[in-house]
Amino acid sequence: MRIRRILVYFILIVFFAIWILPLLSVILTCLKSEKQILYLPFWSFPSFSEIHFWENVATAWITLKLSKSFFNTLIYSSISPTIAVFLASLIAFPLTKMKFRRKNTVFYLALIGTFLPFQMYLVPDLKILSSLKLFNTKTGLILVYTSICIPFATILIRNYMLTLPDWLLDAAKLDGLSYFGIYRKVILPLSMPALVVAFLFQFIWVWNEMLFGMVLTHSHSTRPLMTQLAMLKGSYITSFGVMAAGSVISIIVPVILVLVFQKRFTQGFIAPSER
Repeated sequence: MRIRRILVYFILIVFFAIWILPLLSVILTCLKSEKQILYLPFWSFPSFSEIHFWENVATAWITLKLSKSFFNTLIYSSISPTIAVFLASLIAFPLTKMKFRRKNTVFYLALIGTFLPFQMYLVPDLKILSSLKLFNTKTGLILVYTSICIPFATILIRNYMLTLPDWLLDAAKLDGLSYFGIYRKVILPLSMPALVVAFLFQFIWVWNEMLFGMVLTHSHSTRPLMTQLAMLKGSYITSFGVMAAGSVISIIVPVILVLVFQKRFTQGFIAPSER
């Protein structure tokens, strides 16, 4: 038993090192000037008097126009997952707590939506947004992100709602609540951990998404952060330290969000009866 525990801890440490080393390399790079990056050893830490972190961050934020893309992404990753999770909860409730024909068919359609590669949506989305005159607009990109987020959020919330006991619905019906009243006053509050998990997953996906932003936008006023960072590499790159600073800026919000909601995040994977 002790050997097994040591082996488990060793494997966890190895995986942690594999995950943390790239992050440390990015942080070390954003602390250095271009000259230090070229001539100092890669893993060396610059002296405190020669740290260029804020200089690199200011260059990335102002000169390379990451500030606009940052707030664009904040809008996309806040609005789209919120709408998607709300719509997914409206779909998941009847799939778990109501009886109607073809219920499983609706669920399988949502399930199929998670299996399809996102790249196959690009051409249809481009044609639809162009025909609706929503190409290169925030509204168009929000609609695209929302539609992609709904299937996965539906499955996650549906699986959580299945664990809620049916006697809650019977008791609510005896109190005279309609199905929408049961959804709003009983099921939705109890499903909050699953809603938070679904939101976090979709928030992080939208925040890190690059492909749709690259195809469906072409201006700074609508371009997401990751797309802007990817395009800087070929057009505006001035320093590896500046690019590293831009990468650090891009991970701040998701990290803070996960830390703030980590308790809810854990609860969303545990059935209510097991807590």
